[in-house]
Amino acid sequence: MHPRFHHCQAITVEKDGNLETLEIPYTGLGYYHEIDEAVACLKAGKLESEKMSHQHSQDLIGLLDAVRSLIGLRFD
Repeated sequence: MHPRFHHCQAITVEKDGNLETLEIPYTGLGYYHEIDEAVACLKAGKLESEKMSHQHSQDLIGLLDAVRSLIGLRFD
């Protein structure tokens, strides 16, 4: 990944000795991609994204809750 890995605008990969740089357009901060997917699903009349299931969302929430518990982070 190119500098600022968490905001990189390009990634270079090597395959079979060849380097290829893929440009990644900057689209915004935060949950831009999640919101974009939710809007696309709503417009298509879908109740669940094919990219991230309800179960996957619940699993992620459980993981984040466990991490918060381990580090003592609370939201009162």
